[in-house]
Amino acid sequence: MDNTDLISGSLNLTSKGMGLLPISNREFGFYFKTLPEDLKNINILLEDAIEIDDNIYEEYKKYLEDNKNFIIQKFPELPDSLKNIKSKKLKKIWINDFLFTDPEFFINNFHKEEDDINHDKELLEINNDEDLKEQLKLKFQNLDFYNWFVNKIKTKEGKFFYFGELSALIHNSLFDDPKPFRKDIKILQNNFFSYVNFLELKELKVEQPNHSQKITYIT
Repeated sequence: MDNTDLISGSLNLTSKGMGLLPISNREFGFYFKTLPEDLKNINILLEDAIEIDDNIYEEYKKYLEDNKNFIIQKFPELPDSLKNIKSKKLKKIWINDFLFTDPEFFINNFHKEEDDINHDKELLEINNDEDLKEQLKLKFQNLDFYNWFVNKIKTKEGKFFYFGELSALIHNSLFDDPKPFRKDIKILQNNFFSYVNFLELKELKVEQPNHSQKITYIT
């Protein structure tokens, strides 16, 4: 095999996992040839990965030990020493990095058990409606998609995107395979624009000078 071969499945690299012993595990896996885009995506994911050394392990162990008696559904936020171990390069993104609802729908339906609402609550790490708009403003600017977008627009000539060119950029920057339809991306992009307007972010401005919306980074 070479670096164009890929094996994926439940098997692991042990004698039993690979079926090298008379009595082995029953595993499922598949083998296929990779495409250049597959290798590119794998390398991007590997670049964003970090090795868990003894120091990081001990920090997590201490964090869990300090919070072992916490009885709410979620652990408190990780300390900065763990959250900032390595910043993501954010060369590519996932569909699940997007908010699936617009801000008004999210706020008005916050307590409903709906898949899209639950997805956005989890993504934003919001579990109560106290000072919800302020929570949204803080959490929104921590999202991977938001930071990916800011990195892109800050380095673009003119520091602006028209709606269509941003849709194309998003489509070409997704890890997801198969990629979603362009019309679905436009819905998610509209949600993003709605949040920018709703939260009145000072660094971004959405306008419609002609027929197409335009978003500009304000320096």
